[in-house]
Amino acid sequence: MAKYHPIVILLFFFGVTSITLLSMHPVYLVISFGVACPLYVSMIKTWLGKSLLIYGSLFFSIALVNPLISQEGDQILFTLGSRVITLEAVCYGMVIAVMLIAVLLWFSCYNEIMTADKFLDVFGKLVPTFALTVIITLRLVPRFQQQLQKIVVAQKAIGLDYRTGSIRDRLLCIVRMLSILMTWALENAVETADVMKARGYGLPGKSTFSNYTFHNRDRLFLFIFSVLFLINVVGFIRGTAQFTFYPTLSALTFSEEGIISVISFLMLCSLPVVVEIKERMKWRY
Repeated sequence: MAKYHPIVILLFFFGVTSITLLSMHPVYLVISFGVACPLYVSMIKTWLGKSLLIYGSLFFSIALVNPLISQEGDQILFTLGSRVITLEAVCYGMVIAVMLIAVLLWFSCYNEIMTADKFLDVFGKLVPTFALTVIITLRLVPRFQQQLQKIVVAQKAIGLDYRTGSIRDRLLCIVRMLSILMTWALENAVETADVMKARGYGLPGKSTFSNYTFHNRDRLFLFIFSVLFLINVVGFIRGTAQFTFYPTLSALTFSEEGIISVISFLMLCSLPVVVEIKERMKWRY
């Protein structure tokens, strides 16, 4: 999916995460989570590893904390001291945890595909100042880290180490490194401003160049996405995706419209999976 136009990628992830955030129906969230997991593994090229521990801890934390905070619900499971643990509160905590983890997985996939160049290509023509500010800000932190590492190595080479010596010597070494880093940052800012001025930034009538163009595959993907997304929006408006937790749990039953909405959401989430399978089959055969 990385080969598609940045606007297509942005709209897809915006649509999927929006439906995941707005929907509190367990079936919708299970679909979103169930598709996001293998997609995450396929794009990151590794299993969750530390992420599995983080997401697992996050899930159990939210699922366990919510019943302790909320005592709403009619079906009591057991009592913990003076607190009542209800089935509705446990289910609500689990659903919130699944929703949050699913959104985090989708955003991880988005960050893997949507590079800074693609982001700048989308917003550069609409709001160029905002796009440029975001890109410079995102680049600032890693460049600061790289420059700070160079300064630390250079200081060690002349016998100055902020990790050894008295507290006074350490503080003086840290202040010296920060002073060098700030000087570099100011000089870099002046150079960036000169480069932007030399390239004609801000001049009226300046044209822009884009590395990305719309192809037939982008139009087809955007058309399918629009149809499936509109079906889900209509389903939300008509209440086919409603599910209540308090005071009692709703039944997991669907009308014909609800079944259509669920199938369309499954197809919507599965679009990147279909694209990935298609690309692999093309390479293999």
